Amino acid sequence: MRDAVDICGAVDAPNLGAAVDVWWDRDLDTRLQRAGMDRIFGYHLCDWLADTRDVLLDRGMMGDGVADLKAIRASVEGAGYTGPRDFLR
Repeated sequence: MRDAVDICGAVDAPNLGAAVDVWWDRDLDTRLQRAGMDRIFGYHLCDWLADTRDVLLDRGMMGDGVADLKAIRASVEGAGYTGPRDFLR
C-alpha cells in the first residue's frame, strides 16, 4: 500500500487509486488513512494460509487462514471505503 499511495500522490490524477488486498503490512491502517476514500478503488477479501506454498495463488477462503480479516476490514472502512468487496479465491 505504501508504494501505491506514493504513486497516487505523485501522479495526482483523480482516476488513479489502489485496490486493497490481504497482505501483511504493519502500517496498513496508517497507509489507508493516508490514501483516503478517494484513492481506495477496491477491496479484495481472502485469507492467508499458514502453510502457503505459492505467494500469489495459494490463498484461502475467509476463515480458513491466519489473516486478521476483522482488523483489516475495520482499517479499510475506517479510511472511508464503502465500495464493493471482491471475494474471489
